[in-house]
Amino acid sequence: EEVIICPDNLYVKKRMIDINGPCYEIAHTSQFEGERTFIATQKELMSTESFRSVMNSNDVLVTPSTQKDIMDYIASWIIKLKPEGPPIRVKSQFGWTEDGKSFVVGDKEIFANRIEHNPAGSRTAQYISMFDQKGTLEEWKNLAKFYNKPGFEQHQYMFALSFGSPLMEFMSGISGCIYNLNSPETGIGKTTGMWGGASVWGNHKKIVLVGKDTPNYAWNRAEVLKNLPLYIDEVSNFKPQDASDFCYAISDGVQKNRMSNKGENAERYRGEPWALNSGTTGNSSLTETAGSYRASPKGESGRVVSHTATKLLAGAKDTLEANDLNDQLAQNYGHAGPIFMQHVLKNKAAVRQLTLDTRTALVKELNAEPSERFWIAQAATAYAGTAIAVEIGLLDWDLDRLWKWIIKTIK
Repeated sequence: EEVIICPDNLYVKKRMIDINGPCYEIAHTSQFEGERTFIATQKELMSTESFRSVMNSNDVLVTPSTQKDIMDYIASWIIKLKPEGPPIRVKSQFGWTEDGKSFVVGDKEIFANRIEHNPAGSRTAQYISMFDQKGTLEEWKNLAKFYNKPGFEQHQYMFALSFGSPLMEFMSGISGCIYNLNSPETGIGKTTGMWGGASVWGNHKKIVLVGKDTPNYAWNRAEVLKNLPLYIDEVSNFKPQDASDFCYAISDGVQKNRMSNKGENAERYRGEPWALNSGTTGNSSLTETAGSYRASPKGESGRVVSHTATKLLAGAKDTLEANDLNDQLAQNYGHAGPIFMQHVLKNKAAVRQLTLDTRTALVKELNAEPSERFWIAQAATAYAGTAIAVEIGLLDWDLDRLWKWIIKTIK
């Protein structure tokens, strides 16, 4: 007798191992949605308490009367897959892999001569769709020209953090630095460069965090991104202590130690240290907010390049141009990053040397002190990354103008 226990086609595609142990990519297809997949750990699939929850939360209908049969069915798949070969080792973070052999962005593992599929794991599954591609590279190049105008260096630098972030790995002893573009005025385009920078790797609407997200959430995101840029809009919502902790956390490169949120008497998992650039906006200076917590926030100030935004767009013509930019950003993204990283991987020694030479040039021109090392590292990576993007034809920007702005701003 044939009995339907699940209205959709349901099957297990991959057996994997990640930080939470064995996990599986489960697919289900239906008439209107087509194939959809999700990740579930073996522990979740073999527990009567969690099985129905994980299935129903991913739109696989499991009722009390069908749960046992569907659990047995999934277990049969697991038994079938085990002897077919070793499990796939899943990466729990994006960015550089061990020994710098490749670079992971969403579902892509980028090598110097190829791009392979990177399967989602239990920690990365929710972020994979952020790094999709849409539109065309040529349209993206055209929208990037919007930023190449005199006075727009404050936005160029925010954008440039995106290309510079993977190069922070070459700055030994430096895990990160923050660029804070702030102004009490609204409608002056503080977020413009941030959206452009995020579009290098994927969908800016998903990649850019907003200030109402908690600092803990920002640290979790930084850990998963690892070497990709961390953008946060409106950090003026941070409380003074949170602002201070955030400044130190980005430069520390590791999560603060916390207990697991799963009701276990164990420390929360912490991944490999990050090394990245962070861009933020706000109605007030991030270091001024931190100053409400500390009488003398010198440590925070040394970790933040702070700049007061100036209004650059006015009138109907500029407004329409800005609206068109936003429309284009929503339709074209995710193409430049993989091309940039393939060039970096093919020429890693030369790129590393360019980044270090840029740092040396900045130190000499600024007569910089050791306490200014975070500013120098961020500026060196941002400028070197932009120079590479110009060299390989991704950007068409005036590098001399950007360099002069960097020198003036850091001074």
